[in-house]
Amino acid sequence: MAFAQEPVESTVAVATLGGVIRTIFWIILISYLLRFIARLSVQYAMNKTQEEVQRQFQQQQRQQAYQPKSETKIKEPVGEYVDYIEIKDE
Repeated sequence: MAFAQEPVESTVAVATLGGVIRTIFWIILISYLLRFIARLSVQYAMNKTQEEVQRQFQQQQRQQAYQPKSETKIKEPVGEYVDYIEIKDE
């Protein structure tokens, strides 16, 4: 018993000039959109970083303003002080 072979249809994609132009258009459009989004996100990150640095600086300034000035520390004597009297030989 022999099986009859059915003809195999081949699917060949044919590139048309319109399809190539459309593909190039989408590649360019997506590229520009990604650049635009990247530029916005970098700008946003820079603004947030600048705000954080300013906030930390202001907080540090407030802490320094509210801290009482440190009183002059009394130096404790390190050792015993001895007065010397000069004796002249006559």
